[in-house]
Amino acid sequence: MTTRFDDDAAGAGPAADDPLAVVLRPPSAYLAPPPGRYAEIRRAASRRRVLRTATGVGAACLAAALVAVPLYLVRPVAPAPR
Repeated sequence: MTTRFDDDAAGAGPAADDPLAVVLRPPSAYLAPPPGRYAEIRRAASRRRVLRTATGVGAACLAAALVAVPLYLVRPVAPAPR
């Protein structure tokens, strides 16, 4: 491996018109998502978060009901008045 001279360090990168860099560079159409795709991804993520939260709240309510109903059914009954 050879080292570069100190005064050659400014041009260490490949030139803009380097034929190999031009061939290996990906086409510009694949570098960025289409317009509006970022907002679409954010909306989908927001919907997933809302659905996940609603599912969690529903599961918590179901668990509370599964604990509360049996406790409600086995409560002591007050004696009948005479």
